[in-house]
Amino acid sequence: MPELLAKVGLAISLAAVMAKSTLSYYVKGPRCAKWPLWFQLQRDAIHRAIYTKPKGQPTDETIDQIDFEKVAAENRKWDLPTSQLPSDIGTYERISIKVSQVQINPVEAFSGTGAAESGLLALSKADRTASGMNREISAELTVPASLKRLSDVTLDVFACRPLADGEKIVLYLHGGAYKFGSAASHRALVGRIANHASVRCVTIDYRLAPLHPYPAQLHDAHTAFWHLVQMGFRAEDIVVAGDSAGGNLALSLTVLLRHTGHCTRGLLLLSPWVDLTTERPSIQRNAKYDFL
Repeated sequence: MPELLAKVGLAISLAAVMAKSTLSYYVKGPRCAKWPLWFQLQRDAIHRAIYTKPKGQPTDETIDQIDFEKVAAENRKWDLPTSQLPSDIGTYERISIKVSQVQINPVEAFSGTGAAESGLLALSKADRTASGMNREISAELTVPASLKRLSDVTLDVFACRPLADGEKIVLYLHGGAYKFGSAASHRALVGRIANHASVRCVTIDYRLAPLHPYPAQLHDAHTAFWHLVQMGFRAEDIVVAGDSAGGNLALSLTVLLRHTGHCTRGLLLLSPWVDLTTERPSIQRNAKYDFL
């Protein structure tokens, strides 16, 4: 019953938002000059549906009472849908990264990295236990249509290793507020990036919150990067890309790599979530335009 009442309340609230937005559109004009009515209504409906009023800073006691398994299950209900990759743009195959086979010296890689250090070292230690030795990071290897057409029996484009000396590759980190999203949800976007740049892309399914709090996501991204290096790609030939939270993760990975003197080919950041405090003036300035 409480769940039904909540849904009814949300429906009534959405109807009020839509009516107010429609009235504003015809009386004051579109909020943005090029917005059609349907776009403004879509923005306002999505913004209202996902917005939750902050309830103040949680205490240790309230955090201990949270059922994170239940929260994660609820998140999965609202997860980003799988996107389709048209064959004329590219194709993909599922791959997996066996964490135990990626050779990383945790002390050298993570010591002196600030707030993330203890968490990264603990996660590396867990991966060396009996249960952690079998852990894998699932991923998708995307191949642009142009490259797929050139493949033959001597050129395995779905092997995660360089096809030629100096080949460039993209390590893509999906968005989703660190609690949603997957390689599947960003399949079409990554496919278009691969097709436009004529490069292969690897998109990983890094661990998500709240079951896997920070820095598990950074640890997975770091492991995936060194997996590519161990497969034969040079660090300076790997472009790290990401959108939203994935953009934040791409930046974090780059800073972590810089700590040990390593540089990537470059960064591709799509609306990166760079201010986790959400206190920058632009947040308020663009509030009436942003979906989130």
